[in-house]
Amino acid sequence: MIKNRMGLVSVIGAGLIGASSGNISQDKIPEAPVYSELEVPANYCSRYARFAAKDLYDINYPADDAWKLRNHDSVGTIRISEVSDLDKLVDECRLKPGMVVGMFYPKSKYNGREDVEKAGYTHVVLYVGKDEKAQLHFVDKFGSKTRRKTLGELHRDNKLVPKEIIYNKEHFNLSE
Repeated sequence: MIKNRMGLVSVIGAGLIGASSGNISQDKIPEAPVYSELEVPANYCSRYARFAAKDLYDINYPADDAWKLRNHDSVGTIRISEVSDLDKLVDECRLKPGMVVGMFYPKSKYNGREDVEKAGYTHVVLYVGKDEKAQLHFVDKFGSKTRRKTLGELHRDNKLVPKEIIYNKEHFNLSE
């Protein structure tokens, strides 16, 4: 259990809080932290990912809209061409728990804006691990729902497509 920013206690599951990139049992993957609506209102996916990264992994990300995170000097990015790139990046230890993934959401009201089109996405999720069945797991706040979903579930339920990995350069030492 952790105390959230409002002093309330949230259950985050029996999480493996390290930055392991190997397969772990599904019950060791952290559950999605739950924040009050005052802390993380509906449709504030970027704030949710930032709070969850800090609470689960002690990783800081800048406060900004999902599609603007990539513009900060403190973060690095890895573009994703195909969905299968994520599995490959996990296997190469380049996608690790605590990294944010920018997702294209075809029904977003922000699509068509110039700054959004440059990034290619309007939603972000936090990567939390790969289970023993080789399923990648993510946590996010989608609308008013806080959830932990596999990559397949994110696509099936909301047609989300990964476009870019965003990571804290100080925490993750990656050569691009």
